[in-house]
Amino acid sequence: MATQLDENDILTLTEIGYASVMYGTGDDVEPIFEVLTLLYPENSAGSIGHAITHMNRGNFNGAIDILRSCINQCSDNTDEAKAILMLALFLGGRNDEAEQLASEVAGNDSGIVNTMAASLFNG
Repeated sequence: MATQLDENDILTLTEIGYASVMYGTGDDVEPIFEVLTLLYPENSAGSIGHAITHMNRGNFNGAIDILRSCINQCSDNTDEAKAILMLALFLGGRNDEAEQLASEVAGNDSGIVNTMAASLFNG
């Protein structure tokens, strides 16, 4: 029997996963991101969680690969994935690529991407 989660379940799992990763306990919540990615491959939440976990380990190239794949394959929340990709590129020392991404998304309607670009490149 396939399990379906409603929108509130997805939001709750995502928040738990992200909060755990931010507090450094991301290894414990990898299964959350795996479930989100398997059940909802069109949504970038699981991929973003995996990428942030990689970033916490200092594996910026791994995070970049995950996020680029997600942006190409996901249809939901790709602006958030682009914002995290910009951060991963920047923290991974790939500033030219991060600035290029910032230029590509400049002026779009996504506040999160523009906010990330401004915080990284405008002081």
